[in-house]
Amino acid sequence: MQSTYDELPYEDLAFFHTHPSNLAVVATLCGLSPPPVDECRVLELGCGSGFNLLAMSQSLPGARLVGFDLSPLQIEAGRRMADEIGAANVDLRIGDIGGIDAALGQFDYIVAHGVLSWVAPELRERIFQLCRRHLQPDGIAYLSYNTDPGWHQRRILRDALRFHAAADGTPLQRVRHARAMLERMAGEIPDQDSDYVRFLRREVEALRDDSDAYVFHEFLESHNHPLRFEAFADLAQANGLRYFGEARYGTSAFAQDGALRYALDAVSDDLLRQEQYHDLLRNRHFRQSLICHAEQQPTWKLAPRSRGALVVISRAEPLPSEETDARTFRLHGETEVRVRDPVVVAILDVLCEMWPLSMSMRSLIGMTAERVRAAELAPGVPVELVIASTIVAGYGWGYWHLYAHSPPAATEPGEMPRASPLARLCAARSPSVTNLLQRPVELSAEQQAVLQRLDGRTSAAELAASLAMAPEAIGRVLRELAECYLLQLDRTP
Repeated sequence: MQSTYDELPYEDLAFFHTHPSNLAVVATLCGLSPPPVDECRVLELGCGSGFNLLAMSQSLPGARLVGFDLSPLQIEAGRRMADEIGAANVDLRIGDIGGIDAALGQFDYIVAHGVLSWVAPELRERIFQLCRRHLQPDGIAYLSYNTDPGWHQRRILRDALRFHAAADGTPLQRVRHARAMLERMAGEIPDQDSDYVRFLRREVEALRDDSDAYVFHEFLESHNHPLRFEAFADLAQANGLRYFGEARYGTSAFAQDGALRYALDAVSDDLLRQEQYHDLLRNRHFRQSLICHAEQQPTWKLAPRSRGALVVISRAEPLPSEETDARTFRLHGETEVRVRDPVVVAILDVLCEMWPLSMSMRSLIGMTAERVRAAELAPGVPVELVIASTIVAGYGWGYWHLYAHSPPAATEPGEMPRASPLARLCAARSPSVTNLLQRPVELSAEQQAVLQRLDGRTSAAELAASLAMAPEAIGRVLRELAECYLLQLDRTP
């Protein structure tokens, strides 16, 4: 596996759902008291080049971030990048996960993205043992894995690709041969009107957008062992750990509502059985599960005292609407929603007015309460409780984002605008960069040219002169970059 990851490495990507801030938010919403994020200790297993940790270092300069990977080439590449951007708090190490010993110490957060299903089965339990040994008492671990029933179908695709991929040849050659033969196979099946052909064609179409590295490591590696959720929960329990939720909060069984909530409750009042049934209903093929020490007691309720610890950052824009009983909003610059619930409307109105500023959940509750009439709520229910519950529900729907810390981002460019060193480095190579919220941003040509030069020592006027751009254009681009959370706060005293 070391050789194949060296020959065909994954592209450098950051994963928002692995960020300690996100893990702390979900834990807080589940009634736990996770470690503070700003100076946390993070261990990432199978970190590749460490890009995910390098991205975290930009928003968590006080954190200690340690990564392990088998690939010397990727670790060396990550170390060079860390030196380039001055990420002194990132420690990347070459090593086998199974060989990590107790001397490494304990961590607040442990991340293993794309590891658990992609190692030999005997190493799985050692990963859980490692989490038990190296997770501090209040710590949270993130483990992603392929799961059934969704992977029952995907095994057909894996079998077909592995059949077509020659045993010899480089990983890239094998991927290209397998892709071509799979497309040919879809056209040669005798019954072209069958469900099987329709399934294969959908998968072939989806694979066209996937990277060669993804196709090889997902479908052609020797190890890819999907793990049924019940088996995952049993492994956690057997090693003194407890499952409590998903890193994508809205995909957790306990976060469902309406008819699905009724269906889950009808099956069992046990969370683990509800989660397994949820997978069956959704045909889920991938999970991003969170675990803690078994001694922790999640309540799956947000404690009132925790409201002030959570931060809301979300872009919402009001749109014209012809409906008299509904409002239309554009969320995150892309999704349009029509909203009738007066509490949701009031929350979105506040977010529209506050963007791009962040605000505490407590402040959002207070500002929303001023806009909601008592007649619009059920009698006898405290308005603050209704709004808090709606904020949590809307977070699960993806209407707005919650964070457990305030990223060191400047929402106004200032006199000497500074972009994060990682964003500047990436902008010199590609229009795809990662912002201080650990989220991807696609830059325009103008934005890419400007971002590379934002070193905190160059004024807007100097930028305009060096790039032959009008001052108004520079000002507009700088504001756009600030709204994308790509500019850092000036830390000079």
